[in-house]
Amino acid sequence: MIVFYIFFIFIFFIYLSYLIKKVESVGNLFDLNLTKGKNDGSRCKFSILICAHNEESVIEKTLKEILGLAGNFEIVVVDDRSSDKTGKIVDEFVSIYNKKFDNKRSEISNINSYREIKVLHRDKDSKPGKSASLNDGIKLCSGTYIVMLDADSYFSDKDDLIRISNFVSEFEPDAIQLRKISSNPNYNLISYLSSLELCLDSFMQKSRNAFGGAVELRGTGMVIKSDVLKYVGGFDEDSITDDLEMSSRLFFNGKKIVFLEYPFVYEQTVFDFSSWWAQRFRWLEGSLKRYIKYSSLIIKRSFTRKPKDDCAKGLSESKKSNLDFFLFFISEFLVPFFAILSIFEEIGLLILGKGNVIIFLIMFFSYSFLIFPVSIYFLKDYFKIGFFRRVLISVFFSCYMLTWMFIMFFVFKRILFDKKPTMWVSPKRLGGV
Repeated sequence: MIVFYIFFIFIFFIYLSYLIKKVESVGNLFDLNLTKGKNDGSRCKFSILICAHNEESVIEKTLKEILGLAGNFEIVVVDDRSSDKTGKIVDEFVSIYNKKFDNKRSEISNINSYREIKVLHRDKDSKPGKSASLNDGIKLCSGTYIVMLDADSYFSDKDDLIRISNFVSEFEPDAIQLRKISSNPNYNLISYLSSLELCLDSFMQKSRNAFGGAVELRGTGMVIKSDVLKYVGGFDEDSITDDLEMSSRLFFNGKKIVFLEYPFVYEQTVFDFSSWWAQRFRWLEGSLKRYIKYSSLIIKRSFTRKPKDDCAKGLSESKKSNLDFFLFFISEFLVPFFAILSIFEEIGLLILGKGNVIIFLIMFFSYSFLIFPVSIYFLKDYFKIGFFRRVLISVFFSCYMLTWMFIMFFVFKRILFDKKPTMWVSPKRLGGV
């Protein structure tokens, strides 16, 4: 087991090193600052879809933020079986908003500023889960692209939708994942470390984008072409990670996701232990289940040659995406699997007096060694802090990331031995953040 673990982690370390060098040489592939103001944003119509389950503390602020955006868009809100005042707050907000435009919609200024807000209240006996809620909301969307936001998410600038409109008008991507930034990083230690996880993920997404790999969706800040969603059959309503499963679904249907650092969306990072644990457990379980679901396709596409009549560029891009997806399959599934087995194997040997403490420590902290250089780079990329402080934060953050391995053990236990399904639950929110 130890040999397999060392082999897989060495392969992924080499790939990480390559990605870091690649992103340094290429940088961000798309600079939307260059396209700002290119048109008035009316070329492409967007549907901004928000699914809200018990989000009474944040939903009104989110709607106000969205209505402050420039561009051509509608808003679709799905009240997903909420037991709090979410539905009532949304209805009252829409009623007050519409009254402002009653008898004045003939005026050009009001026509240009009015945004249609559609509201769907899902019945209590509706199928639970965010994926089912998204599918119901998609049926009400009329935009060319659907922007999916969580109930606590909002854009950083009023012109961001125009920037995205300019981008999709020029490149016509199948899907976009926008960078996510924490709106409450300094609330406490949990929210701070969670915000660093967002930075790590953004850096990895940017690196995969620069390589031409398989960028993944991340729940909020997802922009997907309506026709593409119809083509792949919408979201898998049995999945507990709508974003990861959709990423795989798009990938295996030959659709491309691009990652944009700018514009970005704000979201609240978790700040209490129960939400932190539940969120990461669901992420890991959903990720492993989708790898199990698509494992045969992953292996097949990684080792199958394309027809010779494919164009060289298309062949190259396809190979890059396949290789990238396969290597992250190794890092997120095989590495943790063999790591847990190897650690328990070494613990058993230590109990029997045949183990080696140094080998055990090396295996235990190898994941931190893998994260440390990446932390150094993303802290340099996203924060203006000195080298010594970057090193200290990287050491602390890399050790913190070992918690993922700890949670992974319980996830493997759930998948292998427990038949009880994990349910999607909204984390606690901070009102007014």
